[in-house]
Amino acid sequence: MRPLFKDLKKIASEYGWDGEDVVFWMTSRTTWFADQGRPVDHLDEPAAIIAALADEAGIQW
Repeated sequence: MRPLFKDLKKIASEYGWDGEDVVFWMTSRTTWFADQGRPVDHLDEPAAIIAALADEAGIQW
């Protein structure tokens, strides 16, 4: 298991996201990446994934 997932779990829990929310987000295309790819396609960029999740989860409407 990648250390990245421990960080993602921490961020998700801070914002009230559960595991299913994170899995859905990780496998969905997002504009947080220049190629509008899925976070799972960027596992070689853990800092970018962490920043993207923190930004996405922290949005308040």
